[in-house]
This record gives sequence, structure tokens and C-alpha cells, in this order.
Amino acid sequence: MRLGDFQRRAQSYAAYLSNNNNSSNDPNAPDGAEYSISPDDLGAGPNVGEYPAAYIGSLNEDQKQLYIEKITFLNNTQKMIFDFAGELSVKGFQISDGGEAGLKENSYKVTKDGQLLDEFRTREIPKEFIDLADPSSFYPSLALLCMLVDMVDAVDGLTIRGGFGLGRGANLSSGAADTTGKGSSLSDHAFGRGFDIFFIEDGQTRYSFSDGKGKMDEYYNGLHLLLTRIASLPKFLQPDSIVFAATMANKYTEDDDKIRGMYPGLGPHIDFGFDKNGIHDNHVHLSFGWTRAGHPDKLKPGSNIFGAINTSDVTFTSSGQITESDKQRYLQFIYSKDKNFTKNNQTLTRPKLNNR
Repeated sequence: MRLGDFQRRAQSYAAYLSNNNNSSNDPNAPDGAEYSISPDDLGAGPNVGEYPAAYIGSLNEDQKQLYIEKITFLNNTQKMIFDFAGELSVKGFQISDGGEAGLKENSYKVTKDGQLLDEFRTREIPKEFIDLADPSSFYPSLALLCMLVDMVDAVDGLTIRGGFGLGRGANLSSGAADTTGKGSSLSDHAFGRGFDIFFIEDGQTRYSFSDGKGKMDEYYNGLHLLLTRIASLPKFLQPDSIVFAATMANKYTEDDDKIRGMYPGLGPHIDFGFDKNGIHDNHVHLSFGWTRAGHPDKLKPGSNIFGAINTSDVTFTSSGQITESDKQRYLQFIYSKDKNFTKNNQTLTRPKLNNR
């Protein structure tokens, strides 16, 4: 199983304190070891060809297999419950342009090279993609598939009920495909880059997002669990957008930086949406923009799997590289809340980590 980025750093710090720097060779220690890019990277690049959706015809056999493996796993695990049976298929899904010209989509705040921007951008859907659509087949975002696999594929993995909403791509000119106005901002769902969650379960308690107004505490507890798990993932597997009920402003205030402060590990690229129109009163929306959809060559298994990880890449053993606030967060995460760690010279026994 893989630990999230925050857990990896916390574990590395624990190894430093216990004078056990060889612990990074533990096969359970490295974060994101399946992937060949740094867990600090904000994105794993766009789809092949920089298309809005992963065009199956543009993939080689090895690349296709990555999608097929993730899709097969999600369809077979009991921890993923799809709202629409058969929605996710190894055969892909269909997109039609609907005959409309000048269709546009968001690019969010991260470039295809993983650079953080100050504002949103939009782009016109490339003509070559429109020419491919209907009756070609496409796969959902590989970054999104990997994110879902990581959230449910663990000893204490979450159970999630939700759906991709792939049918919204059946006609890109329809209101179902658009988010703000006709043709001005096509939904990430239409291109297989969005996922709506209706309930979440941690093995003991199920939290429904069905009533963000009437059952605010349950909605909040589920959102807290979800954000905690997302914060544990490598940043390239964290979505561009997380949208939820406006009533959550009572818990978080509408301050993105404050939310990040509550969940160490959340990337600086994420936009949090408090939906005042009520559309997300019964679910939570996650999505990736086209620049971060996930290129299969970046998300393929790397040569540095598990024990072969370079110690210098993962241990962060120089205390000068770790801020005091991060030290406290790591210690709070790893050890019992009954203990108060305020000194920098502890000699500690490396614990068995909670994999969340």
C-alpha cells in the first residue's frame, strides 16, 4: 500500500528522530512509489495530445493498459459504488460536439508544466479534438482514476459512492454539458475529469452528502474525512476543484488558505467552491482541469519502486529543512494526542503509522 505525501514526510521525520535513517527502505514507507514523478509536483501533465479527454486512438498498448488496470480495479472493488452501473468501462465513453462552434473549457490555475498561476484561464476546445469526437471513444482522466484508486485501495481505504457523469459529454452543445452559459465553460464531467461523491464511509461510519442544509454536521463530517484523505495524496493526484454546499462556510469560512491550514498536505492549486445555488447540497464535486488530466507516461510505474527509493529524496533528515510548525504537525499526526512534543531533541521509537 502507498502512504500519502504528508504521511511520508511525517514518517521520515519520525525516522530522523529515532536515528533510524535506513527506515526509508521499508517497502511501506515511500509515498507514491508506483509513480515516476515527485509527489510535490502539482500536475502529471495533460492527456496525450493535450486533448480535453483521453482519446483511446492516440494511446499505445502500454498506455491503454494503465487506464484498463485502474478502471478494472474500480469496477471490481467493493469499496467503490457507482451511481450508474456500467458507466465506467474499459471500452471508454462517447463524446459528441453537438454541432456547436467555439466551445470553451476552464484550465484552472495550473499549467501543463505544473506551474501555479494567479488566475483562471479558459481555452477553446481544439478543432482536432472536435473532429475526433463522435463516434470515437475516450477514457476518463488518468489522474482522477489514480486518485480514486488511492483513496479506496488501502487497509483503511474509504468506501465511496459516486459517479463520473460521463453522459454530460454526449452533446457538448447542451445545457447538461455546460456549467455557466452556453458554450462558455464546459463541465469537466463531459470529458471524464469530474467525479461527484454522494456518500463516504471510513469502515465504521457512513457520512451522506444528501442534505447539506438539513444535516450540516453529517455533511461536514464526511467532507472533513474526504479532505483529510485528499491531503494525504501526492499533489499531482489532488484535484483542481472541490465544490460543496454553501452551508460549509459555517465550518470553514470562505477562505481557501484557511482550509489548507486545517488539512496539511493540500496543494496550493486547489480551488474550493461554496455553492450558493444549492446544486451541491446533495454531493461533493471533485475535478481535474485539462492541464492536469494525467499523462500515462508520467503516471506509469517508475524504476524507483519501493525499496529502491533514494534515501536523500524521501527522508528530509536535516532538521533545518523542516519548519517548526511542520514538525508539530508531523508529531501530532503520528503519535498519541495525549502526548505533548515540544522539544527538538527527542529520541523516539519509530511507530507503526496510521495509513491515512
